Order: sequence, then C-alpha cells, then structure tokens
Amino acid sequence: MSGQGSTVGGKFSELKSIIDKVRDQRRVGVCLDTCHAFAAGKLGCNLDRHEDIGKGNIGISAFRDIVNEPRLDNIPLILETPGR
Repeated sequence: MSGQGSTVGGKFSELKSIIDKVRDQRRVGVCLDTCHAFAAGKLGCNLDRHEDIGKGNIGISAFRDIVNEPRLDNIPLILETPGR
C-alpha cells in the first residue's frame, strides 16, 4: 500500500515484522507497485493516485526500462492492467 494511513504494509518495517513471523519464508515475497510508489508522492503524504501505463508522469519509456531491467530477470512479476 502507498501508506494511505489505515493500511498494513505501507512501511518496510511493517512488512519485515509480518515476514519474520512466517516459518517457511521461501514462498514469501514483497510486491513493489511502481504506480503506488510513484503516485504516493512526497514521503508520508498518504495519497493513492493511479494512471494507466504510458500515461501520467512515469511514461511508457520509463515503464519499458523497468520491465526490461536485467536485475529483475527470474523474479516473478505481476502486471496490473485495466479490465477494459
């Protein structure tokens, strides 16, 4: 979550606390939602804004760079797209 104020997992410390309680951590992961990370704006502003891929301020070029980043190879990724 982007730290909307009433959610769990908006801080890395909260995620660590949750993961630390899991016995078999091999199947546990963390999702960094680029839209939430960018749209949250200034740290601690508790906003959650969305825009379709290629629109808004990130743009298609930056999105292309993210999905083609070699360091992300072999890491499961989920692409959230509009249901239109």
